[in-house]
Amino acid sequence: MLAVDDNPVNLAILHEHIVGWHMRNGSVESGPQALTMLRAAAARGEPYDIAIVDMQMPEMDGLALTRAIRSDAAISSTKLVLLTSLGGHDLPRSARDAGVDACLTKPARQSELYNILASIVGVRSCPTNEATAPLDQQTQMHRHGVRLLVAEDNLVNQQVVLGILGSLGYSADVVANGLEAVEAAARIPYSAILMDCRMPEMDGYAAATTIRQSRSESRYIPIIALTADVVSDARAKALAAGMNDYITKPIKADELASALDRWVPAPAQIDLQNVSIQPSLDDEVFESLKGLESCAPGLSRKVIDAFLADTPRRLEDIEQALFGHSAEKLSLAAHTLRGSAGNLGARAFVQICADLEHSVAGNDWGNCKKLLAALRQELDRLRGVLLAQSTEF
Repeated sequence: MLAVDDNPVNLAILHEHIVGWHMRNGSVESGPQALTMLRAAAARGEPYDIAIVDMQMPEMDGLALTRAIRSDAAISSTKLVLLTSLGGHDLPRSARDAGVDACLTKPARQSELYNILASIVGVRSCPTNEATAPLDQQTQMHRHGVRLLVAEDNLVNQQVVLGILGSLGYSADVVANGLEAVEAAARIPYSAILMDCRMPEMDGYAAATTIRQSRSESRYIPIIALTADVVSDARAKALAAGMNDYITKPIKADELASALDRWVPAPAQIDLQNVSIQPSLDDEVFESLKGLESCAPGLSRKVIDAFLADTPRRLEDIEQALFGHSAEKLSLAAHTLRGSAGNLGARAFVQICADLEHSVAGNDWGNCKKLLAALRQELDRLRGVLLAQSTEF
């Protein structure tokens, strides 16, 4: 990326943003210098992808520079962002005619610049493989209605995550730090948040804790940690902050798909006659839990015992909430149960809890009663499976 601005303070700020996002960068103070830099880079076979151009510059202003770039075949493919003191992000006709890709009002907030850069770079589709094979119609219908939030300050990482999500059939909004994630979650009922753990202004751990402590519905949103940390306590730190799951970087499509399947199940009406034929446990999730035994002996047994002891009390809470028509208490109990069951890989139980939350949101109290019966039925079946598993520890 090349930053072009005659104001040294503005140029320094742009430079810091670019460096902070781990992008290759350059900066110049005039249009002629920018043309020289762009042409030299293209001649080396390392053309600039993006140039951020100030509108008001002496000798050659932003529009004149844009026209010069667009008229030179060697550098005409460069994406151009115009910085202007005029209000609004819509491209004025003069800028659009000159070939500007996006317009940003000064002073440019880091998050606004980040989102504009992400939008003009675009998302490339991942090659088709098992993780990104064509989705069946039912999966497409489910994921089409799911809205995710990605909190990530690194532009490259963001594009990778968005690319994988797109290949899986999901759509997502993007924010550049934890503070903006908290604000976005309070405004929009996201199905889940993919949260980078290390971000400026507010890191992912603090953002997750803030969301969980809020009094809005955002406190129920599943949060999946994205982190490059490989230290042994990274997962425990994420869970302690209130996150539901943990994925290490570099992000793999199959791991992200599995995490989203665990925490964003499709809303559906439960057929009590067919519940019993669904698999009780996700072997992959349960094996992952068992894998922690080497560093935490007895953990699996403790988790199973805690789940079997706590769940009946949660079901009583749900029954009382149903009797009192308390949507908030019912939704909280269902969400808590969904999180507990998800850590065990109890897929059918998680599905029913998710459907219960969905029915509460739709004030479908009749279906809530059916789902409570389904949860009790599934718990009876799950208890036998878990007790059988616990004998191995």
